[in-house]
Amino acid sequence: MKKAIFLAVLIAAVSCAALSGCKPMDNAVGTITKTPLYPNYSKYTPLAESLKADADNYKAYLEKNVKKSSAKAKYIKNEIAENFYGFTCDFDNNGTKEMLLYSYNNKPENPENIYSVYTLKNNQPQIIASKKKNYISYVGKERGCVGIVSKNGKNYILEVKSTSPTDFSEVRRTYDYKIYGVKNNELKKLRTARWVEVNTAVGKKYHKDFPKALTKSQYKIDGKKVDKSKFIKYFNSFKFTHLKKTASLEKDGFYITSTAANPNKLLKQVKNMK
Repeated sequence: MKKAIFLAVLIAAVSCAALSGCKPMDNAVGTITKTPLYPNYSKYTPLAESLKADADNYKAYLEKNVKKSSAKAKYIKNEIAENFYGFTCDFDNNGTKEMLLYSYNNKPENPENIYSVYTLKNNQPQIIASKKKNYISYVGKERGCVGIVSKNGKNYILEVKSTSPTDFSEVRRTYDYKIYGVKNNELKKLRTARWVEVNTAVGKKYHKDFPKALTKSQYKIDGKKVDKSKFIKYFNSFKFTHLKKTASLEKDGFYITSTAANPNKLLKQVKNMK
């Protein structure tokens, strides 16, 4: 009797597999434990739309307040490109792309460049870093920025922050470079570097003799002093995806400017993400 029952069950199982394509439950797709969860990148769309709206408002403000000239259109275009941009990138190598948004907070005094980083958890946007300040004291056309660098197949966030004394005293300019990774949905600072440009003149004399002023530089990596060649070699060990290295005005070291996506391009990219 037991053999008959066993044979009946075996025949039914073989028939099911042969006739209807049944598969063992462990390999089935659609079970409670095996359902794949793909990132729903459409959830990023409102964030990209918000960045675009901020950029449009700032552009309208500039159009209204900047005096008409042949250079006006170029100036406004550069302002938007340098202060409103973003990109998507998998910073923690888990298969889901994070989103970074960079925007300009136009305060009457001490304006701020700020950025935020988001990821998707249970297909809902989750904040990794919210409105992280990247304040810049403007010196000529040089500015700080945030972008992507990669090394050994891993992606990182590089933040550049430049400061300068308003009275043009001894220390002329300081560049701080910070490299961040994403781990457990948190921003982790991994490496730091600093380039300090020191001027030999002081105060008004420096300002007056700017074209002739002599400078010397100091370099540090993770708090330790290094020479210029080691400093440059350190940065050359990274691949710059959304950043571009350019020589500084004094050709001493280098500065980094953003080449990331503008709000319109970013929004289009997000809507096309699969």
